[in-house]
Order: sequence, then structure tokens, then C-alpha cells
Amino acid sequence: MLRDLAGLAAFLRANPLYAALAAAAVLLLAGVSLFATRRRGKTKDAALRVRELAGSRPEEAYALFRKFRAEGGDPAQIPPPALVGLLSPGREEELLAALTDPKSGPGPRYVLDAAIALAEKGRHVSARSLLTDRILARAAENPVDCDKAAAVFIKLAEAGSLVGERCEGRPPEFRMAFAAALERQGVPDKALALFEKTSPRDPRTLRLKAKVLFSQGRPGEALEVLTLLGRPDWDDRDIVLGLRSHIALRDPVRAKEVFGSLRLRKSLTAQVVPDIYYEYGTFMEAGGDPKAALEAFARFYADGVKFKDALERWERLKGLITAVPPAGGAPAPGASATPAAGAGVPAPAMAPVSVPGRIGMKYELRQKIGKGGMGEVFEAWDHSLERRVAVKKMIPEIKDSPKLRERFLSEAKIISHLSHPFIVPIHEIVQEGGEIYLVFDYVEGRSLSAVLEEKGRLSLAECRSVFQSVCQGVDHAHRARVLHRDLKPANIMLDVNGLARVMDFGVAREAKDTLAHVTRHEVAGTPRYMAPEQHLGSATRASDVFSLGVCLYECLAGEAPFKGPDYLAQKERAYYKPLSQAVPGLPSGIDGLVSAALAPDPQKRIPEAMELLQRLLAL
Repeated sequence: MLRDLAGLAAFLRANPLYAALAAAAVLLLAGVSLFATRRRGKTKDAALRVRELAGSRPEEAYALFRKFRAEGGDPAQIPPPALVGLLSPGREEELLAALTDPKSGPGPRYVLDAAIALAEKGRHVSARSLLTDRILARAAENPVDCDKAAAVFIKLAEAGSLVGERCEGRPPEFRMAFAAALERQGVPDKALALFEKTSPRDPRTLRLKAKVLFSQGRPGEALEVLTLLGRPDWDDRDIVLGLRSHIALRDPVRAKEVFGSLRLRKSLTAQVVPDIYYEYGTFMEAGGDPKAALEAFARFYADGVKFKDALERWERLKGLITAVPPAGGAPAPGASATPAAGAGVPAPAMAPVSVPGRIGMKYELRQKIGKGGMGEVFEAWDHSLERRVAVKKMIPEIKDSPKLRERFLSEAKIISHLSHPFIVPIHEIVQEGGEIYLVFDYVEGRSLSAVLEEKGRLSLAECRSVFQSVCQGVDHAHRARVLHRDLKPANIMLDVNGLARVMDFGVAREAKDTLAHVTRHEVAGTPRYMAPEQHLGSATRASDVFSLGVCLYECLAGEAPFKGPDYLAQKERAYYKPLSQAVPGLPSGIDGLVSAALAPDPQKRIPEAMELLQRLLAL
């Protein structure tokens, strides 16, 4: 580069004429730059002066504004309210021309601010004239500008015009942008009209429709719309709206079910949505369910939130609750104390045994209620939230191998992030004194296997009810990339309200795999329900669907399709009695559904749990 400059200097010395021309060009550019700088300074000063005079001396300000414009001043240097304030109605034509000039006019945000200022002064015709198609098209590209444009229409009482003729024939993204803006501006009914015109089945449309219906005092219809979204896909707002709808319908059973989903969302604490916890608590208390109310108000204590008289209600209800059995006592009469921890079906009545006391500082282990291959299960009391929980103490083989312990804990942490009303969740993993404890929901009810043992089999209607919950829970886990790998009636709980919930999600199988590594013999899985590929060491979503198919067959027939002992050979040959022969009177499509669910080749099997459910409901 230095050589290039040296060469240029030598050339100019050798050619005086070119040197003179170059010097003149430099001087000209410097002059133009200086002139432009001075001009910008003059117009900036003029703009400041216009702003100063706009309120007190509008005539002088207007004259200065015209001079400012004649010298090339940009109107955007003057705040829109000041600019609008210095113009009388007769002078607006010049302002509108300056603002709407496609070449020299300011950007859409400035124009929209001017339109808002005009609308606020009652100059509706002038404000409306600024809302050109060009300005609206530019505004649709930016949410802030889109909100400003929607605000002008609302101030002009012409939101219907925006939804109608101004959006007619526009691209879908234009209409959706203004629909969202109208919703943000607090006009949900107009927003809904635009959403439904554009994309009636879009989740945003359905959510807004449910919100509008609820605000109109139609909670039942709001719930119908939320159902179209699919319960697994409910977001935080859907859960809150669903709970409020059930409260409005005076339905404590469904309200309790949805509250179970709400309290599992880490984003929906009493700090974030104290009003809905309070609404639910007062509703359940008034309905004669103090335990449910206590659980809601205990959240305020656990989260350290002061809200109305929630803490006072919590203190009062604590003294009223007498249904909690004393330490070492038996479960409440009429309730099967089956834990949601997948340790098999506990004995109906167990003598009090010695238990470890407290773990994790807040869980008081009260009585042993079950034991399975993976550990012992205890009923416990959570002192932080004043509720019963189930605690599983894992087998020693897992804790004694650092590598396998880490593998098991890693899987348990993944499962703990599942949050769904039809999955029994892991609330906490406690490591204390070298032991591993998993804390689950305490579910009052019975396992599906216990129900089948008592009833023999279920009707098609009963199966549909059970699988509607189970398949949604399994589908939610699959979309979170978690497999169950040990689905069977013993791992499906039916609570006292008849709601089916899947338990031991992933952890039981991981524990069994871990134990198999330690003991060097196969204890993993339940051969009767495992897919053929699981016998060979692999599993996919379709593997869980196979297990669901076995469960469906067993529920309807009262016995499993495969008798053993060579389960793999029977499954590979699809050797089982057709369900229509085992149970006459079932719909004609039942054999095709079972065959598709139990296909030996996972590539030819029903791939998803929700497809299995849809085909079952369609029979």
C-alpha cells in the first residue's frame, strides 16, 4: 500500500495538471461535507425551535416549520404530538402530504404516532388518511408498528374495518400479524374473527377462542375448544384456563385433575400465578374438600408468598385435617394404599414395620406399604407441602456400584422432567446415607392388574376410558424422547376418581437393566408384555405400542395373548387366539387393530400411542 501511495505521489509531481484537479476535487468534497454539516445543524436547530414554539406560539411555529421543510428538513426530527399540535385543521393537508410521501416521508412508526396524536385530538378523518395500504404493509412486518396501527383503528372505533375490508385479500401473514396485534391491544373478539378467517384450526386460534368463550361466561364451550388442542399439548395458559373453567362449572373432580397438572409445572408456582391457586383452594374448601384446599394453600407457604389470606387459611386447615393416618398406622378405611412407585401390588394389610424416619429433611417415612424387585415403598408425609407422598428406597445393588448408580440416577433425572396429568411423576431424588430414594405422588387407588384380577376383564367402553389416559401419557413421554419399556397392567394405576395414570416411567426398566448387569442374570422387563425386539436388546416407541397392544388384549379378554414359556417365538409367529374368538360381540375391526399393534416387525406396527388410541376410539 505504501508503494502505491508513493507511486501516486510521483505521478502527481510529474503531471501538475492532474495534481491541480485532484486538489480541486478534495476541496470540493470538503466544501460539500461542510455545507451538509451546517445544513444539518440548521435544520436540527429549526426542529428544536419548532418543538419549543408549538405549544405557546403555534403561528410562529408553523411559519418556522414551512421554512424548515423548504430547506429539506425531515419531519421525523419533530415529535408527532408537537407537529400535530402546531397545525390547525386547515393546515393538515400539508402535514399529511409530507407524512405520506413515499419517497421523502418518514418511516411507518412516525406516521403511526402522528395518526395516534391526530386521533386523540379528535381529527379522525386525518388520522384515517394516514393509514395507507403502504403504511399498513410496512407495519405488519414489525410487532411494535403493528400494535400502533391496531391502536389507531381502536381509537377510531374502526377495529371492525381493519378485520373486514382492510385485511380483505391480504396475505395470511399480514392478517395473522394484525390478529395478534388486536389480541395484544385487548380486543380478543376482533382478533378471533381475523384468526378464524385466516386459520381456524391453528392452535393460536383455538386458544384465543377458548379465552373469548370463557370471558363471555361460556366455560363449557371453552373446555370443548381446549380439548381440540389435545391435553398433552396444553401450555401454561391452557392449564390455567382449563382449571378456571372447571371451577366455573362447579366440577371438583375435573378441577382436581387439572390442578394436578398445574402444580407439576415448574413455571406455574404460587409466586407466578397466586390467584389461580387461591381460587382453586377456596373452591375446594367451600366444596367440602379441605385436604385439596390445604394442598393449594400450602403452596403459598412453600413458595414464601403472601397473598390475601392464603397463609391464614393454610394454618387453619392444618388443624382441621384429621384424615392423615398416624405414623405406623394403617391406611384410611376403604382406600387401597397402593403407591405410585411401581413396586408391585402391596399386601392389603401390612403390620407396622420399622422405617428409617426422615429423609431429605422434609419427608417423614411412616409405614412400609409395598416391596418389589427394585426396592421397598413407604407411605410418607411431605412436611413442606403438607401432603402424602410415596417414597421408594432403591435396592442396595444399585447404590453399591458407582458406575451403575450414576447411570440409574441419570435416567431418573430425565424422567423427573416429565410433567403430565396421566403420568405419576418423580418429585425428587434424595441421596442420603448412601441410599437412593425416589419421591412420587401418592395415588389412592388400585393397579389395573388388581382390577382385572377382581373383575376378570373390562368392557370396551371401560378400555377406551383407561387407554385414553394411558396413551396420552405415553405419547407425552415419547415426544420428550423417553420410553417406558415396561408397560403392563401392574404399572397402570386407577385412582379413586377412576383416572388412569402410568407409573414407573422408564425408571423401573432402568433399575432392572442395572440389576441385570450386577447380578449377571436376566431380570429386566416382563417377557409377557415385551416387544420381540426388546428380547433382543433394543426398544423404540413402537415397542411401547406393542406392550399397549398386549395390555389392551388382556383387558378385553381377561388373559394375555401370549402364554409362554417361549414368548419370543410366539410373538415372532404372531401366535395368539384372535380377540373376536376369545370375546364374541366385539366390533369387527378389533382383530385388525390388535394385529397392527402386535405386528412382530416394528416397521409394520402401529408406530405411535395416539394412533392406537384413535383407532380404538373409532371402533
